[in-house]
Amino acid sequence: MITFDPDSLRGRTAELEGEMGEPGFWDDQQRAASVSAEHARLTRRLQRYERLVGDYEDAKELLALDGDLRGEIETQLEPIQHELERLQEDALFTGEYDAGDAVVTIHSGTGGTDAQDWAEILLRMYLRWAADRGFRTELIEASPGEEAGLK
Repeated sequence: MITFDPDSLRGRTAELEGEMGEPGFWDDQQRAASVSAEHARLTRRLQRYERLVGDYEDAKELLALDGDLRGEIETQLEPIQHELERLQEDALFTGEYDAGDAVVTIHSGTGGTDAQDWAEILLRMYLRWAADRGFRTELIEASPGEEAGLK
């Protein structure tokens, strides 16, 4: 199980800030852009986490003050739980190329109409998954099947 490690994020952010503060940092434009992009990405992730922790602490204090609001507080905690799950998922994307774009190709292969139908279902699933996570998608080419689905 991969966990979200805010202390590690804080440490890496501090390293990047130190690197960005060095003289001559902008001399190598490509490296500077890479470092500043990583810093921005990690800072956003850390700010999301800290906002969620604040929201949780507020809900916990409210519950301590008034136990009668338990149902309302539980409803308030559901989006926080969902966002924490998203942070957990984001922890999977820490590799060298994970910040870049991806090209996904779906081929129906052999199997006739059923395979073509499955290719179309798979395409819709990937597009919905990406949309739910705020990723921008672009369908470059799709070849319709003879009866249904996609080739």
